[in-house]
Amino acid sequence: MCTPHCPTYNIYQTEAESPRGRISIIQALANNKLKADDKALAHLNHCLGCRACETICPSKVPFMDLMDKARQLTAAQHKKPAIINRLLDATLQAGGLRPHQNILSFINKSGLHRILSLIPGNTPTTNSINLLAHSQTQTFKDYYAANNEIQGSVLLFTGCMGPSFNSDTIQSCIKLLTHFGFNVYIPTDQHCCGALHQHNGQMDNAQTLTRKNTGIFQQYNVDAILHIDSGCGSQLARQQGLIPFYNINQFILEHIKPRSISFNSSTQTVLLHESCSLRNSLKLPGLTLNLLNLIPELCIQAISHPATCCGAGGSNFLEYPELADKLLHQKLSHIESSQGQLLISDNIGCSLHIKSGLKDKKIKLDVIHPVTLLARQLK
Repeated sequence: MCTPHCPTYNIYQTEAESPRGRISIIQALANNKLKADDKALAHLNHCLGCRACETICPSKVPFMDLMDKARQLTAAQHKKPAIINRLLDATLQAGGLRPHQNILSFINKSGLHRILSLIPGNTPTTNSINLLAHSQTQTFKDYYAANNEIQGSVLLFTGCMGPSFNSDTIQSCIKLLTHFGFNVYIPTDQHCCGALHQHNGQMDNAQTLTRKNTGIFQQYNVDAILHIDSGCGSQLARQQGLIPFYNINQFILEHIKPRSISFNSSTQTVLLHESCSLRNSLKLPGLTLNLLNLIPELCIQAISHPATCCGAGGSNFLEYPELADKLLHQKLSHIESSQGQLLISDNIGCSLHIKSGLKDKKIKLDVIHPVTLLARQLK
């Protein structure tokens, strides 16, 4: 049942590119019946971690756990592109990519990414430089007081890429939460959630990051820890702690309970992209739709084949750009056939990947997080 739901199987149409085939490869590697050569590792690492196979599996096979362990087992044999190794190293430090924001800002403002994007060939380096074009670094305070009657206090987890690539969303979260009576803490020393390391075979580093973040979170007297990015949320959900974790959309719907009267109406047509991590990992399908329904008169249009992965897959789009582009073009064809003024996406990786595709195809369509639209319509 899982095969038709696997994006890589649908691209390559070979057993080795299916969940069932990958489990066979993992079993052969674990039993020393197969060498971890480039071909075997490519079949394994093409997996995007979308977990569509887990969602459909009647036997509830924990496929992603198997994949993480397999990548740990083969980490020494898997030669990653330098950009991924640098990204993994950089995000081990407190603040994630924030300490590198001056370099990111220089590349963005100087136009260097445009020059390097002219290099022939769709290489991981070219993709990563194009990604830097979306960097809009912003520094945030560690505390924002509630504007109205205090309802509680929350800690906002921004992730390693948030301040550099998702600053508008963070600002929108602060605006909404403080408006509805919540004090907001944003620890400056918070670390990467560890998802990138977990899915690249660096289990020890992922666990170290979890311990560091847990120590930081416990210093705050808050009612909840909120994450903006569903990919980070999937990793944070693995942690066991006294403070509950919530996706920001989920928290607004369940705890703030804003009425539609809180938001100005809008007759815009928005396209809805729901990430695999929100749908399959956090198991919150339909959450974004319910949130957007708080805006009166808003026309919400789902993209056709919404469950199909966009191809970002964490760091996969940097390592396997041809695969990522094929899946992205499928997604863009569905977007092109729709009529909308905005595209709503809950995951920063998906958003950046889709933005790059829209730019290449010269499609003028803004991609924003749902809380950004809510903040714009706030009365």
